[in-house]
Amino acid sequence: MKFKLIALAFGLTLGFIAIELFSLGFFALTQGGLFYSAERTAPGLDGPAVAPGEEAEQRLHPYFGFVRVETPTRDVNNHGFAAAPHDYPFVKKHEDQVLIGVFGGSVAAGFIRNGQEQLVQRLQQHPAFQDKEIILLSFAQGGFKQPQQLLALSYYLTTGQELDMVINLDGFNEVALSSRNHTFGMDISMPSSDHIMPLVNLIDQSTLTSEGIEALASITRSKAQLERISARAANARLASTWFLWQQILRIQSASLGRKQVAFQELAAGDTGHSKMAIYPPREDLPGADLYEQIATEWADASILMHALLQSRGIPYYHFLQPNQYVSQKPFSLEEQGTALTEDHPYRAGAELGYPALLAQEQRLVQNGVDFHSALAIFDDESSTLYSDDCCHFNALGNEILADFIADTILSSESE
Repeated sequence: MKFKLIALAFGLTLGFIAIELFSLGFFALTQGGLFYSAERTAPGLDGPAVAPGEEAEQRLHPYFGFVRVETPTRDVNNHGFAAAPHDYPFVKKHEDQVLIGVFGGSVAAGFIRNGQEQLVQRLQQHPAFQDKEIILLSFAQGGFKQPQQLLALSYYLTTGQELDMVINLDGFNEVALSSRNHTFGMDISMPSSDHIMPLVNLIDQSTLTSEGIEALASITRSKAQLERISARAANARLASTWFLWQQILRIQSASLGRKQVAFQELAAGDTGHSKMAIYPPREDLPGADLYEQIATEWADASILMHALLQSRGIPYYHFLQPNQYVSQKPFSLEEQGTALTEDHPYRAGAELGYPALLAQEQRLVQNGVDFHSALAIFDDESSTLYSDDCCHFNALGNEILADFIADTILSSESE
């Protein structure tokens, strides 16, 4: 019996060591660094769009539709932009500072967080940027889509914000969110229904049905549970414990995502008499015509951004962001589980909409826009690059994107 107990203890110890080593490897692969010495923070709970039920974390903006409110898991500046360490207006402190405004949705905001260092390092290798302090100013917001980028640019230029260059990284939100607007009875030019309707419901509760109230309550409970799980993951002392909490977090996040999608697809109450002006579709467009109209408005907005900036001598670079649902990238089994969901509510918009966006390339270029599609930049990368099943990239994905953007800018500077 004593020998059996010793053998059992030995087997359990070996099993624990194996699990711990596996968890250490998983942490190094997905987070970078050694678990025990790495600085760990609670994983953010932001989805591809502002989650219904999070209306307390955003506020109405009279020009942009919505901006964010600072929370324990999200820092914003004085104008409600995430990933923006500088308050606006930002004034140059010396002439060697180069201000680059970045516009777009959550992918652009994520790029500023995780790709900024790589972009700055690459640019500073060029004589035009040597000895310059390059500062990225974020005008990107989760859920923004044209014409919100155009409106933000117009506003900040009007109020005197100085910019030396502008990068616009977009495309996915236009096709994924504008098509949902059309589905749920809002004009495609209106701010994303997934984002604006929770605020409309909050201001005018006649637009919120009883089913919506129940769904919001369930979402609120799930978010509180996720916050607790996230905190426990951040405070884990062992890699195996961290790995376990991560798996629980992934399962619960998927459950929350399903609840959010279900809420978004509930029919709203009467918005026709709401105090918020939410315009209905101008016409009922069939599939191909819908995406052609979305793409036309997207290109028109970019052409107008170029015209505004050209009149001030400010270079403008427009990039179409990559997306996994219209990609030739080789996906590992692990990345397939993370990045691809067959029935994702944004998938059809990406698959049907990206060809329409690409069809606008010639018109963009003919109107002077320095436009570049980044759709294929991940095609030869077998490493995991996508961090979720919507559209966002991990640190390596953002570094690859930064290299592509830097190559484009430096090529233009060398001409």
